[in-house]
Amino acid sequence: MEEEHMEDPLHEGDMEPVEVDHVVELASSDDDDDVEAASVALDMDARSDVSDEPRALARMEHPVDDDATTVAESDADTVLMFSDDEEDELDTTAEQVVREGRDVQGIPWDRLQFTRDHYRETRLRQYRNYVNVLPEDPAEYRPEVLKGCKPVSRHGHFFDFVRNNRAVHSNIVHFQLRNLVWATSRNDVFLVHDNAVNHWSPATRKTTEVLNLRGRGPGLGRVQISTLCVREGLLAAGGFQGELVVTKLGDTSGGANAVFSGRVTASENGITNGIEVYASPSAGPCVMTSNNDAVVRVFAAQPGFKRIAQFSYPWAVNYATVRPEGHVVAVVGDDPETVVTDLRSGATVHTLRAQADFSFAAAWHPHGNLLATGNQDTTTAVWDIRAPAAPLVKLAGRMGAIRSLRFSPCGRFLAAAEPADFVHVYDVAAGFATSQEADLFGEIAGISFTPRADALFVGVADITYASLLQLDRHTGRGAEGLLAAASRRHATADAQGWQEVEPRMANGRSSQCELGGAAGGGRSRTCSCFCVEGRWAAGSMLHAGTATPYTAPLSPHPVTPGNDQRQQHGRAGAGAGVGARHWLHMWVALLHAVIVCLDGAELH
Repeated sequence: MEEEHMEDPLHEGDMEPVEVDHVVELASSDDDDDVEAASVALDMDARSDVSDEPRALARMEHPVDDDATTVAESDADTVLMFSDDEEDELDTTAEQVVREGRDVQGIPWDRLQFTRDHYRETRLRQYRNYVNVLPEDPAEYRPEVLKGCKPVSRHGHFFDFVRNNRAVHSNIVHFQLRNLVWATSRNDVFLVHDNAVNHWSPATRKTTEVLNLRGRGPGLGRVQISTLCVREGLLAAGGFQGELVVTKLGDTSGGANAVFSGRVTASENGITNGIEVYASPSAGPCVMTSNNDAVVRVFAAQPGFKRIAQFSYPWAVNYATVRPEGHVVAVVGDDPETVVTDLRSGATVHTLRAQADFSFAAAWHPHGNLLATGNQDTTTAVWDIRAPAAPLVKLAGRMGAIRSLRFSPCGRFLAAAEPADFVHVYDVAAGFATSQEADLFGEIAGISFTPRADALFVGVADITYASLLQLDRHTGRGAEGLLAAASRRHATADAQGWQEVEPRMANGRSSQCELGGAAGGGRSRTCSCFCVEGRWAAGSMLHAGTATPYTAPLSPHPVTPGNDQRQQHGRAGAGAGVGARHWLHMWVALLHAVIVCLDGAELH
């Protein structure tokens, strides 16, 4: 695919552009003013020259810049290090944002001919989302999509901006595949760049190449890395020609001593769209691949890396994810439906229907009852797998498809990434009624929570402003929701009809926290899984006119009809007294939440 490169007003100035990680195309119009004509940086999803063949993802290659910061091909263990002066110039810290008013991404708005707000409004208005089934014009389907979505307040504050690392770059090989960032701890982040996998340590501020697939690697020649997964002590990378390379974490051979290196399919259209590494109760660490040849394959990593299961579908498979400690897999692809398959028999357990275009993302809640699916119709559907007839809730994105989904390991949050500009972090414990929105500019290569859910990393691929953003779990200290601050000015009044159970004090915290008593010093500061800023873990928001708000499962045990946590809190604003039975149910649920929270306190 031939790509056009046009001048971008955001990429002007005295900074040297970094390698071309992703093409940004600008729309122009003689009728618009200079700002609008120059500021529409369309996502690759909007390109008309991308093939929309339903079962074949369009191929896209990116030229590699010979910039001095590019990892040298001759050294698999090359370490990128920047001097303190270079870091100060390129990176942005929370302190700089608060004290100097610096833009989070380092964009010099004061030197441009337009403001950040104007650029954002223009981009939202003129962005064209890529679809396969729906009409090309968002105006023809977005109003109908929004009707079926839950109103969500974007004013949540769960993570604080820490640093924007400009020395950390990402590549996007295919515009629809955005699982290219994985964090195994807050000091171990893996990203794809220049047909290699790099390790970034925020503690040492060093980038180290750990897997080189530029041609000198494990016998495959040059591999264009399309997807990545790092879990269970394994690093697995997929390629554009159906390649799969699996190494052990800590392997310093650069891929020469790979656990597996080869093609999982002989199909000419066999791109590896997704990889999931998981722990099977019977087979140990397993690697599951989703390929464009319409097949899901499961490999046992030990011993000998052998295939143990294979399932075919009538459409290209874009992503597959296994239910935690279960025997079913949710599969999404070039079809609006999501299929839930039994891993042991291959039988279809459920077919989920609620979205209108192709899906590229899916994720299970760690407790196993909730499944989230991301679709090109710009929505995330959240399903209670025990009641699969209809989604529990649908959540609308701002302008683009939902390309990547991650539940936090503690189960408290769901992160949803659009192709560009927006990452939404939903509060699961609040019934998805509240979210924190990361508002930035650039293509999103991937998102990842740390295993302890104490940090969230966002990879940004851009010609000039490529970076890795680090957000730490909010503890009441540090910068106040810097990424969300800009988006609040654009948030619509879509939270109307909602009210909080507990009144807020002047400092934003509840007057009473269910896990620690008074707001002045309860357990809410130390237990980040279930309680933040005094919000009730068991249903913090009540919809006006709804008697039974949804409450996310807080227990690792399945919720049965006799032990349902959807307590009857009564109608919002009802003035009648509450009966003894209601209070008994409430305190039982509260006591259960405390026990679960204390049991996991060591993680925080």
